[in-house]
Amino acid sequence: MSLGMMAVEPTSPWVDAVRRARNGDSNAFATLVKSVQRQVYGLCLRLLRTEAEASEVAQETFLRAFQHLD
Repeated sequence: MSLGMMAVEPTSPWVDAVRRARNGDSNAFATLVKSVQRQVYGLCLRLLRTEAEASEVAQETFLRAFQHLD
């Protein structure tokens, strides 16, 4: 196998946090949420244009992410 074809293990700080969250570490999932919470809410707000709806959709996004960690 050439060097260009070798599988490379991702090195993102998220990789370790996702692994820990998958193993039941709620602090790891909270860290993931905190790292993108503002961006997700901001996107929802731009798309939906109301704070209440943006907050609800952002919360639903994180809930679904948690439910689909596997």
